[in-house]
Amino acid sequence: MELFDSLFRKRSGGERPPGSVVPSPAAELTPSRWKELLDQAWSEPLAQRLDMTYLGGWYWAAPWKDHRRKVLRVWLQRSCTCGTFQWGWNFDFIPHISGNRLAYRRTNKAVGQELFRVPESYIRQSGRQRERVMAGQYFNELGEGALVERDRSLLTGILPALEEYYQRTEAPEMLLTEAEELEKHSWYPFVCGTQLGITRAFILAAMGRKEEGRLVLCAIPWQGQDGERIRELLLARLERQEAIWTGP
Repeated sequence: MELFDSLFRKRSGGERPPGSVVPSPAAELTPSRWKELLDQAWSEPLAQRLDMTYLGGWYWAAPWKDHRRKVLRVWLQRSCTCGTFQWGWNFDFIPHISGNRLAYRRTNKAVGQELFRVPESYIRQSGRQRERVMAGQYFNELGEGALVERDRSLLTGILPALEEYYQRTEAPEMLLTEAEELEKHSWYPFVCGTQLGITRAFILAAMGRKEEGRLVLCAIPWQGQDGERIRELLLARLERQEAIWTGP
């Protein structure tokens, strides 16, 4: 109570009126303001270390190269005022399901990730252990400057993991291995659904292994007539996929 009274006096220039509602911490930081603070905290180091620029809407991305680009986003929690790191790859040839059709994430407006990771401690831990990889907190008596510094410190701590991930998955063969590992994970199939299988199938086709990709799509457990229709759309699109990653 004393904390919120002091915050009110600081911002309003007076005492809190009798009977007024004490603001909750969640009300102190709006999603739009947190985006601005994250831009301050993360954009410069991400540009220096990973060649990423801020696209707005919780996303940072590197330039397109060899039909893909590195993408970092905030995996949002609660009321869009906190979240964890989600890093991965955005491909220009891998479709995703949008309603009853296939769509692509080829523009900054439609940016997304067909393969991604989040901190393993976020998946396995809870409470304060999970908060150690959570950016963004409700306002406190230290103000916005402290929030920016904390978010920047969190990024600094996880940047080596991001750099290791992108180095490890640079080659197409390693992208395929990554997709296979995620499909065997206990958490990612639940979150990603059929997209992991779709991604693996199209990576195989891009490597010149179209028949293997076809088998992957056929093994996905689609439901009902709509599911079968989506499968047919994906198989038809897979047939048109060029072998873009067949070099040494």
